[in-house]
Amino acid sequence: MDLATGRVTKLTDDPRQDFDPAWSPDGKHIVFNSDRLGGWSLFRHSSDGSGGDLPVLESGTDRDRSRVAAWSRANDLIFNASSKNPGVDLWTLSMAGDRTPKAYVNSKSSELHGTFSLDGRWVAYQSDASGRSEIVVRPFPNKDPAQPVSRNGGAHPRWRGDGKELFFLSPEGTMMAVGFDAIKGVPEGVPRPLFPTQLRELTSRPYAVAKNGDRFLIPIFAQPPLRALTDWRALLNR
Repeated sequence: MDLATGRVTKLTDDPRQDFDPAWSPDGKHIVFNSDRLGGWSLFRHSSDGSGGDLPVLESGTDRDRSRVAAWSRANDLIFNASSKNPGVDLWTLSMAGDRTPKAYVNSKSSELHGTFSLDGRWVAYQSDASGRSEIVVRPFPNKDPAQPVSRNGGAHPRWRGDGKELFFLSPEGTMMAVGFDAIKGVPEGVPRPLFPTQLRELTSRPYAVAKNGDRFLIPIFAQPPLRALTDWRALLNR
């Protein structure tokens, strides 16, 4: 949707599910998930609506649940995929060179919702290695140990544009924020609450944040109005 004119462009029309889109760094393409090939596969489409759906990664026996997460300025795609391990892993795929998927974090726990900092040096993601869902940060492309970010649970991390702050959801749905030292790769201070939301951990790609971190795009789930009916016993006689 063009926010200035309100013009809506339809990108896909396949009868199967197409969902969970992510923008390319230059805004010219959108990569999304689809179950049109059986398992969840990744496709790409021009953001102006031209052309067709181009397959990026087809589902396979060891990556049969591919879910796109983020696209870096260096043209690396990071996504979730199930594997032979009990959990869900993080994989990467170069959109500019060799299209061979590579395991980024492959463990017995689940790693979800990876997202690149703007400079592509860091990946924030959600991990349950501690026994509950927490936000951690790991350098990219090397695989040095992850640094914990959240303290009492967290999900769905997002970066501020300059990479100096991280946002995430608490288990209760509160939007949290914490500073980040992009040189040392460690959080600064204690995560602080910003405002409550109606979002929960299992919501898919639940919110977006502006580059400067001062605006959030969040769905609001409308509640039906409540009406009080007085003298309801008289209505029974009718």
